Amino acid sequence: MKHTAKYLILLTALALVTISCKRTEDDIFSENPVTRLNNYASETYSQLVAASNGWEVLYFMEPSSAGYAIIMKFNEDGTVKMATKNPVSSNNKYVTDESLWELIKESGAIISFPTWNDVMHAFSDPKSDGIGLGGDYEFVVKEHSNSYMRVTGRKNGAQIFMYPLPADLAWEDYFAQIDATNDRMFTGNNEILFNLVRNGEKQPVRFEDNYFGWSVGDTAAYIYGFITTPRGISFYYQDGIEVGDKLAQDFVFNDENTRLTCINEGIDAYFEAYYTAAEFLKFKLGEYAAWKVDNNDLGAETKTALDDFVTTIANSSTQENQKRRITEFRLKQNKSKQYQIEIVYRIANDIKSAFVNVDIVFDGEKMTLTYLSADDNAQALFKRSAANDLDAGIQNFKNIFEGTYTLQSAMGGTLNMSAIRLTDINNSNRNLRVNL
Repeated sequence: MKHTAKYLILLTALALVTISCKRTEDDIFSENPVTRLNNYASETYSQLVAASNGWEVLYFMEPSSAGYAIIMKFNEDGTVKMATKNPVSSNNKYVTDESLWELIKESGAIISFPTWNDVMHAFSDPKSDGIGLGGDYEFVVKEHSNSYMRVTGRKNGAQIFMYPLPADLAWEDYFAQIDATNDRMFTGNNEILFNLVRNGEKQPVRFEDNYFGWSVGDTAAYIYGFITTPRGISFYYQDGIEVGDKLAQDFVFNDENTRLTCINEGIDAYFEAYYTAAEFLKFKLGEYAAWKVDNNDLGAETKTALDDFVTTIANSSTQENQKRRITEFRLKQNKSKQYQIEIVYRIANDIKSAFVNVDIVFDGEKMTLTYLSADDNAQALFKRSAANDLDAGIQNFKNIFEGTYTLQSAMGGTLNMSAIRLTDINNSNRNLRVNL
């Protein structure tokens, strides 16, 4: 026991010596707090003003809200120029504004915008309810470098990601690229399903008004706010899509624009189209949606046939108030499940419709459209298109629409099927685009 006690005393003494040495050995803060804060703020300031073409700023107010892109150019004279194009602060028009900025040193570095800027303060204006949209105009710097910054709203916690804008990218071109992303993904595509593929498993995801949401099992849909960028989409910081024990936040288009693939390290996830072009066309027809022929996007032969049809009908009357002016062709399905092409036309100030019954057969990604019959209004139009010869007028209509077509998205890639191009399998000059 005496020997044991000696060993215990010796071990205790060695432990105390070790602790004592450790305390004097590692001085993790070689500078005092004031110096550290000054250095931190100075580095942040230098990085902010160093971006010659400004910063791409991805602004979120809360996890379930949409994010918006802003460009900010920080100047050493204390001014900041901002630009944006969004529905909140610019009514979806490209706008710029200039105001003041400053870097406040408190518990950390704080980027503040103390004077009104139309681009930024629309998000933080409290309005009559004292809350407004719940955004911020002062931001605590959480991470900073020459290539990336993350800041959070000082009051409400709004999240901002910041990246230096490429020096050769014009600001308006940047927002045009965002518009292109919206077209490839969302324009005309509201409430449409995508597939989210995580580690090889597919799950339907519904897009609605710039939100993604889905149901897991029997639970209610969870909403994920995201922002569109020239590269793809990004989700709110710390609230991305769960993939195993990780969060997928940043998705970019692949070269073919057939997928949005997660680029976060170690994550296997991507978005793809839920429907093929044929599936989506048929699905929306079954919902009684009307696919409108884009009169400005036609193949050469289709354009000639359609223009001749429309012009001849308009010129068949000499009196202006009797002219039949065709304004639209709509591919649709009626309540009796009959496929039709509705011809919308105007006589003076009256809008009228003529209906042509057609047969449509889908075969994979092909569709065959065949003329069947026409109502009285349509027959009258056919006669006007062919000097009162009904059979010739029907043939004029067939020259525009009859055929077997391949179907593919007309939105640039396969992710958005709200516009579909029909191309004749035997003649590529016979093609037309239909839009939802």
